[in-house]
Amino acid sequence: MPKAKSKHDPEFSGRLKQLREQRSMNVAKFAKLIKVSPAAIWHWENKGTVPRNGTVDAIAEVLGVSRSYLQTGKQSNGEAHNGETRYGEIRGRVRSAGTELSLEELVRAIEAKGFEVFIKTRG
Repeated sequence: MPKAKSKHDPEFSGRLKQLREQRSMNVAKFAKLIKVSPAAIWHWENKGTVPRNGTVDAIAEVLGVSRSYLQTGKQSNGEAHNGETRYGEIRGRVRSAGTELSLEELVRAIEAKGFEVFIKTRG
């Protein structure tokens, strides 16, 4: 059976790289989180190839954005997403199942599951 032709989208590549870098994730860490090789990420970010649908879902979850934003650059409600956090500079870290996440990454992962998260300071 011939291999399916890869879809190319340079805008997807740019969004992916920008989001990964905004979250201070190197390629190796990101690859481990979404269970692919670092070479696959290199191809997505540098050659414009687009991963399979299931992998796009995993990427969106890890990066804390919607699949729609990852693919089109717009949220499902049509508004652009600037990739910046609503939570300010959160520096706390959470260790779960051997993976260390910043509080921002954890909140984004929770929101990707459809929950709404509010953070309140004491005092």
